[in-house]
Amino acid sequence: MTKVIDLLGMGNAIVDILCLAQKKDLESMGLKKGMMTLVNDEEVQNLKDTAIVDSMMSGGSVANSMVHFSALGGRGQYVGKVANDDIGDRFRQEMAELNVRFETSSLANGTATGCCHVFVTPDAQRTMCTYLGASAMLTPADLDVAAVSASSILLIEGYLWDSPGAVELIAETVRVAKRAQTRVALTLSDPMLVDRHRDRMHDFVRQHVDLLFANELEAQNLCQADGWEKSHKAVCAIVDHAIITRGDQGSVVTVNGVTYGRAADLVSAVVDTTGAGDSYAAGYLHGLTNGWPINRCMDLGSEIAAATVSHMGGRLDSSN
Repeated sequence: MTKVIDLLGMGNAIVDILCLAQKKDLESMGLKKGMMTLVNDEEVQNLKDTAIVDSMMSGGSVANSMVHFSALGGRGQYVGKVANDDIGDRFRQEMAELNVRFETSSLANGTATGCCHVFVTPDAQRTMCTYLGASAMLTPADLDVAAVSASSILLIEGYLWDSPGAVELIAETVRVAKRAQTRVALTLSDPMLVDRHRDRMHDFVRQHVDLLFANELEAQNLCQADGWEKSHKAVCAIVDHAIITRGDQGSVVTVNGVTYGRAADLVSAVVDTTGAGDSYAAGYLHGLTNGWPINRCMDLGSEIAAATVSHMGGRLDSSN
């Protein structure tokens, strides 16, 4: 089948609520800085009542990647679940305005669209409280066989492993992708999530993943390896194409045993690290779908990640 879609992204459709916070605020809420915590209906309402909101935008890890990918000129489509409510409509409208096809049907059973309170501390670290809401309602019924078959690469968000229906959808989608010779990419999303689902995620990577995106701690947790060298070696033993970001240490890519290194771009002032890995993945995949050499893919990923952390939020707007 002709590949008319460069990248098909699948993830939790979330509206990001960016909040300013101090370390003591995180401690009072019992949050571990730099990590993601799932919250229920009562907890998310408490956050809405008390958080100091800076801004709001449609988000979610892979949704952010798709927006960057589209801005670079890539042909992208997104699979995610929102509710038939105001912020769900906002999410759908923003994706359309940003040239990302989004055709997944809305949920109409009363569950609200998912949201994520992103607490940004003065050191630019982000700590997330995620209410999955409708985003957790992805099921095999949302499989778009035609889109999967028409895509060059399928990018799956690790956060989906917290939703049983989404895990079933992933299994069905990967079967279609393999038949259509669509490459499967996975982003691990969060170290604590990897801890929760380590065995299943490890098996999935080993059996199905062609490209793996991870940060250093996620890679370490996936393989239960101690330190960078051991974790890097362990990851490369289960996937042929590993892309690992290391913060201010740059990034390392290993393809079929050949390793490439790239220093991080200098940033005069890091404001918010939200979406750094998402934007890196978008730049890297844009280069890859255009047949660029690995070093050039890494260059673009690093450049976009550096621009992203220089302002609030996980996406660049038209002025950046």
